[in-house]
Amino acid sequence: MWAAATAAVGVAAILRSEPVARLVAGRGTAPDARLVRILGARQLVQGGATLIRPTRHLVAIGGGVDVIHGASMVLAAVIWPEHRTAALISAGVAGTSAAAAALILVGDHR
Repeated sequence: MWAAATAAVGVAAILRSEPVARLVAGRGTAPDARLVRILGARQLVQGGATLIRPTRHLVAIGGGVDVIHGASMVLAAVIWPEHRTAALISAGVAGTSAAAAALILVGDHR
């Protein structure tokens, strides 16, 4: 379920990048639609790979990538206050995804 949700978010970001950019910007400046597509592609690859081959290793890698992405978005929120809302929403999504990956790994006792 986590991998499918990750891939679906990626598809939405790729196919509807401008509306997604405006939505996450709130009252701030919308991020460039190209950046939204790039981040969407990362999510699609991450979710798709885990759907195709759902191993603990890929779940752990995906969770780690989400932690790194979330931290980078918190830093981006500090550096570029005009993009704070979008960056913090992206960090929140990444943090939620990383937490889901951790729960999967803890619950998987194979």
